[in-house]
Amino acid sequence: MSQVGGIHRPGGLTGGHLVDLPPGRLLAELNARNPNGTTAGWFRVMSDLWKGQVVTPAVQGTLLAIVSRREDLTIEGTTVDRAGRRGLAISVVGEVAPATRVVLVLDEGSGALLDLEKVAIERSDLPVRVPATVSYTMWLDSGYSSSTTERP
Repeated sequence: MSQVGGIHRPGGLTGGHLVDLPPGRLLAELNARNPNGTTAGWFRVMSDLWKGQVVTPAVQGTLLAIVSRREDLTIEGTTVDRAGRRGLAISVVGEVAPATRVVLVLDEGSGALLDLEKVAIERSDLPVRVPATVSYTMWLDSGYSSSTTERP
């Protein structure tokens, strides 16, 4: 990923990258991305940010503070993900039908997002027995590099 800020070639950066803004402005930017203020919405905001940019500790810390105060959040406990990493699993029932449980696995030390799993918990028209994982995203690495051939 290219670093936010600095000089960029024609077209520049696309999307609404969040960087370390003053706390009030950062919170306002995040709230605008989840206008209904739901826990499932915060999970979506967090995973969307991780899919589109390098998430700074300030942004991740603000997101974790918001999510930690949610009453409908379930702390599933410590788990080991498919890459063998230990993390804290948290979940919420999603906002779409048929019902889906959305699970985030967070690094216990840094709070970094390791995994996003969506599990169908309600039958649908599809011939799938529930519960069934319907989506799984894993973040193995995140950071800045000075070229497209260099890994962060």
